Amino acid sequence: MTTAEKPVVDRRFSLNRIGMLAVAVGLLLAIFSLTLVETGQIGVVVRAGSADAPRILNVPGIYIRMPFVERVWLVDTRLQTLEQGTAQPYKTADHQTLQLAVWAAWRVTDPARFAIATAAGKNPLDERLIQTLASSLTDLLSTQTASNVAPALPAGVQQQWQERANAQLAALGVTADLIGLRDVGLSVAAIEAINTRMIAARTGASERLAQGLVNDTEQLLTLQNTQREQLLDAAYKAAYQKRQAADAQITAAYVRQYGGQAPRIRLND
Repeated sequence: MTTAEKPVVDRRFSLNRIGMLAVAVGLLLAIFSLTLVETGQIGVVVRAGSADAPRILNVPGIYIRMPFVERVWLVDTRLQTLEQGTAQPYKTADHQTLQLAVWAAWRVTDPARFAIATAAGKNPLDERLIQTLASSLTDLLSTQTASNVAPALPAGVQQQWQERANAQLAALGVTADLIGLRDVGLSVAAIEAINTRMIAARTGASERLAQGLVNDTEQLLTLQNTQREQLLDAAYKAAYQKRQAADAQITAAYVRQYGGQAPRIRLND
C-alpha cells in the first residue's frame, strides 16, 4: 500500500465508525421516542419544566414523544382494591363507639388530576383514600344509631356514604365503585360490659341449677320414703293374711283329731 492510499483507508474507516455511531444514536432516539399504551392503561405525558397541563394518551397504541424532554407515566385504569388494616373508633348519634375498618374498589377516572395528586406516581394515594373514606363515614355515623349500623350499613346509608366519598375523591381523580365495612365491632368498654353481663348470667344459671338439684334431691327422698312405707304396709298385710291362714289350718286339724269345738287360738300380732 502506498502512502497516498493509506489516508484514503483511514478516512473510510473513520466514516464507517461515524456511520455506525449515528445508527446507534438513531436507534436509541427511536426507542426513547416511542411509547406503548396497552389496554387498561392511560398515558400521561409530562414535559419537564412546563407549566402546561399533561397530555393524555387514552387510546391503546404506539405514540411518539420527545426523548429526554417528555416523560410518559402509564396509569392503570382497571379496578383496584384497598383495605384498611386496623379498625378505628367511630361515634354514633346515640353516643356509642364502634370499631370499624373500611375497604374500597376504586379506579382512576381523571388521569390529569391523578397525576397531579400523586406527583406522577411518586406519592401513593392509599393513605389519602383511607382518610377520605373515614372522614365521610364519620360525618354520616354522627346521624345514625349503633343498632342501625351494626352488623352492616343499610342500603340507603351505604349509598349516601359512597356519594359523599366520591364527592371528595373527585379532587384526586379517582372514583370508588364499591365501598364497605370490613370489620364491625363494639368498643372495648362495650365488650367488657357484655362480658360482665355474660359472667353474671352464667353465675345466676349455675346457682339456679344447684338449687334445682337440691330440690330434686329432696323430692327424690320424699318419694323413696313414700315407696318404703307403701312396701312395708303391703308386707305387713301379706304377713297378717298368712297368719290368719295358719290359724284356720290349726283349728281344722284340732277338730279332725279331737272332735268338738276347737279352742280359740290367738297369735300375737
